[in-house]
Amino acid sequence: MHLFGTTADVLEEGLTRYRPLITTDGMVWASWHKRSSGAPTDLSDQVVRDLALASRYMDVKVCAVDAMWPALKLVIPVSAQ
Repeated sequence: MHLFGTTADVLEEGLTRYRPLITTDGMVWASWHKRSSGAPTDLSDQVVRDLALASRYMDVKVCAVDAMWPALKLVIPVSAQ
């Protein structure tokens, strides 16, 4: 799954809503607008990590989708299965 969030509220809602649908060996890519893109956002990599941890995910990778959207790869930790 790949979630795109423009605000913390939107991303948090998606992470929470779709968490039960992710298999224990599945993953979620979470993307947000880079602050340098000029698009309004209250998200950063640390905010996304904090939201992920609160929803019982762990980040394991980061990448750039394009010039506007970075992404964190999130998995379900073994301890949360």
